Amino acid sequence: MSDALNKRIDDARAKVAKIQSERDVVVEWTTKISLPLHHPPPANMPAEVDQYEKFHYLSGQLNLAQQDMSSLLLERQNQVSSETKQRIQELREETSKLVKATESQAEATRQLDETVIRLEKSSGRLEYLTSLLVAVAVLSIVSPLIPSTDFQTRVILTVILLGVLLAAFYLISENRKPKPVSAK
Repeated sequence: MSDALNKRIDDARAKVAKIQSERDVVVEWTTKISLPLHHPPPANMPAEVDQYEKFHYLSGQLNLAQQDMSSLLLERQNQVSSETKQRIQELREETSKLVKATESQAEATRQLDETVIRLEKSSGRLEYLTSLLVAVAVLSIVSPLIPSTDFQTRVILTVILLGVLLAAFYLISENRKPKPVSAK
């Protein structure tokens, strides 16, 4: 809001108050002598005619001053309204930016969740394949130590041992899986 406009409004208020005060003096004087102001006094009463004319002149001046002050107040109201509209627009723009940032953050969180889920699946597969590799390594070491001369018996014992190792690794990996986190 402009300081110049505020000064003009203050000046207009002072002018209205001054004219009102001068007019009140005339009204007080005419009230003391019981002079009605709604019609002119006779011409042979010059002081009363002067007060009557002064009252109507001041009333006209008061009306003009009040109109000027109303115009200035309306102008100030328009300025305040424009400033308010501008601030509301700025607030809408900032809110829009915030909403976009929040949506972007939500999308990034969703993508991160998907990546974590894929990583957990991949980690489980990797553990399983590592377990399988360890089982094969253990079998390649233990297989020649199995006391059997028959090749078929050795293969059956190796498959049973492989099954036991895989079952053990599976149970171990199932116990190490993270528990699902409940959404809050």
